[in-house]
Amino acid sequence: MRQLFQQVFGASLYNYFQAARMEEAKRQLAYLSVSEVGYKLGFTNLSHFARLFAKHHGLTPKKYQAMRSC
Repeated sequence: MRQLFQQVFGASLYNYFQAARMEEAKRQLAYLSVSEVGYKLGFTNLSHFARLFAKHHGLTPKKYQAMRSC
């Protein structure tokens, strides 16, 4: 099952799920604070959320928010 998912979607189930969470985080950062977004998406450790967001998008959530508001 795992291999089939990887073949169809080009990523492991975990990586696919994390990428979807990070896209949702991007959308929510337009109108919520970083901590609200992190907690709403199930992160209990906001540092982990910030690191994962930066890994996926190249910016920390705070910098992403600042860039959007310009």
